[in-house]
Amino acid sequence: MIFPVVLLSVTFLGLFSASQGSDESCYLSEEQEDDCAAVCYPIVKPLLRYFEKINEKDSQILQLQKDNSELHKKFADSQQKDLEKYAHISKLETAYLELQKRHWDVQDKFQQLQSRIQDVESLKAQIKLLEEQIRALNKTSELAVVKNGEMLANQLREEIEKLRSLGRSGERSNPEATAQAKGPSLPDHCPGSQEEEKVIQKIQIGGADPFKVVCYSDKKRGSGWIIVYNKVPGSNKFNRPFEEYVSGFGDVGTADEDEFFIGLQRLHLLTNGEPYEVHLEYIYSTSRDTRRCDNFVIGNRRKGFMVESIGKCTGFQSYALKPGIKFSTFDRDEDGFSPVNIAKLRGFGWWHTRDNYAFGFPVKKMMIRRKA
Repeated sequence: MIFPVVLLSVTFLGLFSASQGSDESCYLSEEQEDDCAAVCYPIVKPLLRYFEKINEKDSQILQLQKDNSELHKKFADSQQKDLEKYAHISKLETAYLELQKRHWDVQDKFQQLQSRIQDVESLKAQIKLLEEQIRALNKTSELAVVKNGEMLANQLREEIEKLRSLGRSGERSNPEATAQAKGPSLPDHCPGSQEEEKVIQKIQIGGADPFKVVCYSDKKRGSGWIIVYNKVPGSNKFNRPFEEYVSGFGDVGTADEDEFFIGLQRLHLLTNGEPYEVHLEYIYSTSRDTRRCDNFVIGNRRKGFMVESIGKCTGFQSYALKPGIKFSTFDRDEDGFSPVNIAKLRGFGWWHTRDNYAFGFPVKKMMIRRKA
């Protein structure tokens, strides 16, 4: 910044000296110096201000670079802390899964112990019954009574068979009266409209005895829905063996806390007789997420009650039904994931896949509806 000022001063002095003639002295008088300053300062002043502003900008740039470096350092520290937190969370999740696995191992051993205790109690009861029978056989009078009782029982059986024969002949001679005596036929699905949100209705389908179902209706989903599966969050009532899932279990009711499953065999008969759609609602989902598929078909027992079809689906992906997946329970592992039995780990039977192993919101409610 000083060099331009000196250059201008020298130039001005050179010009001023030239104007005074070559025979003049090279030194300036005070008056001449004042005249020079009066001429140079207005010219140099803007340049001085300009260089001063440049210095200020340079200082600001250096400060911004320093602030930027500090921010980068803070961001890097924050990322490192986040990575440490994620690593800690991953360790906790692994520890939680291991604890769950140990819990189910302990529960499995406890169930085995209970089963053995029941076997012992059953043997005790059989021994007691045999002892009573031995004491009874030692009494001849009681033996005579038994013989007479057998004769009376045989006579009663003959009379009952005669009455049955008469009843069958009467049905053949008057089928209309027989049909009226049996009462009105039961429906095989829920009604297409209903006033209440939930009602209990008895239905009958081919291949099964009549059974009760909960028929569901609301403005958003419409009517005709059968609630086939209802589970309360945190409940262990669905940790059951495969055979109980086949036949169904629980108390069929309209309250949200009523837990039940109509059974795999009935579900197979329903979805194979007519086209059905399926609707799933999930546990712990704060946004009431659901999933709906338009062609739901369950295979028979020989096929492991496999999901044979789901059609087109929309909605939440957790615990989604997938074609080709068989039903799994803690005593029947069909999930295709060799490291662990997911049904035992999770504590309930389902069409489990390896996607359900580490995460996912379990299903709270499953409903099906016959398609029009």
